[in-house]
Amino acid sequence: EPIVEMATLIRKSDDRLRVIESTGQVKLIDEYYELVFVTRKGKNLKIECSRSAYDKIPFNQQGSLTYKRNTLVKFKYYEDTIYNN
Repeated sequence: EPIVEMATLIRKSDDRLRVIESTGQVKLIDEYYELVFVTRKGKNLKIECSRSAYDKIPFNQQGSLTYKRNTLVKFKYYEDTIYNN
């Protein structure tokens, strides 16, 4: 069951392995993106997300965070709604 909380993004972190072939081709493997939100009650939440959501969610923007276990479902704020896809 998804959980919905008011939260603000305070930190982004990522972990990825970049492989460069002798042909010059570059590919990313084992990509992992994590967002850290703080709730209204001061609790920190570490939420896993997609690369597109990682890039789009702005810092210090309060909004409605929907997540399931520790994975982002969506983040809705005044200007936009960002889905984890």
